[in-house]
Amino acid sequence: MIVENSLVCLRRPEVKATVRQGDNVWIGASDGLYRLHQGTLVPMTAWSGQKIAAMASAEDGLLIAAVSTDGLGLYLTGHQGEIIRTLPPLPGDEPKSLLAGKCLLAGGKKGIYRLDAVGWTHVYGEGHTEVIGLEASGDRLLAFAKKQGSKAQPALIVSDDGGANWCIDLETSYHDGILACRDDRYVTRWRGPWSPGQPVRFEKDAANAAVFEPGRAGWVAGNKLCVRFDTGARLDLKDPRFAEAEQLQLLEAHAVVAGGNGAFLVDLYTARVTDLFEGRATQATAAKVKKLWLLEEGRLLATASYGTFFSDDAGATWAAAQSDWAVLDAEGLALSPDGAWYLAAQRGLFVSWSNGASWKQVKFSTRPHFAELTALAFAGDRMVMGSKAGLFVSEPGVPKQLHPVPALGQCTIAGLLVEQAGTVLVGTADGRLARWSPHSGQLDVLALFTGACRPLAQRGHTVEVLCAGALYSVAPGQVTPIAPPDGARRVDAVAAPQGELIAWNGTHGWRLAQACGAWTAIAQWPAQVKSVAAGLRVAVTDRSQVNMVD
Repeated sequence: MIVENSLVCLRRPEVKATVRQGDNVWIGASDGLYRLHQGTLVPMTAWSGQKIAAMASAEDGLLIAAVSTDGLGLYLTGHQGEIIRTLPPLPGDEPKSLLAGKCLLAGGKKGIYRLDAVGWTHVYGEGHTEVIGLEASGDRLLAFAKKQGSKAQPALIVSDDGGANWCIDLETSYHDGILACRDDRYVTRWRGPWSPGQPVRFEKDAANAAVFEPGRAGWVAGNKLCVRFDTGARLDLKDPRFAEAEQLQLLEAHAVVAGGNGAFLVDLYTARVTDLFEGRATQATAAKVKKLWLLEEGRLLATASYGTFFSDDAGATWAAAQSDWAVLDAEGLALSPDGAWYLAAQRGLFVSWSNGASWKQVKFSTRPHFAELTALAFAGDRMVMGSKAGLFVSEPGVPKQLHPVPALGQCTIAGLLVEQAGTVLVGTADGRLARWSPHSGQLDVLALFTGACRPLAQRGHTVEVLCAGALYSVAPGQVTPIAPPDGARRVDAVAAPQGELIAWNGTHGWRLAQACGAWTAIAQWPAQVKSVAAGLRVAVTDRSQVNMVD
């Protein structure tokens, strides 16, 4: 086990885009642009410190969207990555995907744009149409939408006239986005490889990256790289560092797997995995500490874009947790009655019998389509799991056997809180605060809010709830706003031991004790705090570092 004095030493850049050009692979990272040539990663010094948001191959080089101190820019480059032309920005949108062919196309959160003589023209998308991929397949142009339409369904959108007109070719179910397409073959997030007419069967691990190449297809699902050849041959290679990778390129004898944890070169014949960013210093802004969690015996857990780490000395030193997935994009943490910690990552469930030092994936035996996990709790010996497809509950003592709770419908669960009586308080994204009984199945709506609500703590018959940056006290038949600390307009909040609440905004933090209704300012509270773990001391992070406050 390697122990570091700071998470700074463990940082790794996030990779948001990759482009293959012959035997070279361009890698767009959160700290600059790199070219992989003959197994060697070469930084392009002119792009140092810039965050590459999207990238595509162009006739003379690359089409790049990058964020610098001057803001977001769009550029055409030469073969060596040098800027040869600056393009106008998208009107009221940010590029999520790019394509350079007979015309220049960009996909954003509001649809598809095409560059003409007067600037970018919005050619497709009504409302929220988030296009995260653009690709040319012969004369047909493909746009991969993460969500679109009134039901926010994923879709493949196509154009047969050079991008002037677009139509939906295929829609899939909620959060089962289409990752790659070739003729009538697809790879989707939860179906994996699939063709129309085949039965829809959801896989145990979600795919995050996929690509079709002549004679083969590849995808990354969970911590596994899968390559299928048209000859019938196959390759399956597991590595914890592959988890949550969103970029995949297949070369003749290698693959490049990349994502929040950096980039890795995989030899497809020997299965050797080379860490392309090993030994490189990473800027604070190029990596994120996403969440902090308090475990037993004062142990602190940090889930970051570049891995999962724990500290036994209040953050003075850190060690990497041994996990089936190196990156755990955690949304919920709960202690089971038999003393195991369960962690709900967005796309998987994990268990630790070592107080967070190691994590094993729990494969759901019933394979419900939960889309993404959002919350976790234990009501006695039943695990209760929130997701973007509703609420699920396990069989007694068997967390991997989950069943949906139909009473709430397929809504996003924003938060869970177990009451002393064993009932569960459920906050939903559509504003319902409900009480649900795992034993009888009865559901009672206690209050309706105007947005996503999250139950924080219970004091007798009163529940404290966070909604849209404001705190409320919910008693039987009554919802009362809690006066904000120091007149703060918006706060985030978590529950703390001894019935306290910890609230914060961009500049200050406060305590609300159980015995009185007065907020107390917390001294030396850092700016821009994003996550808090509250125990006897309070651990906070602004995503770049971890601090302890009293």
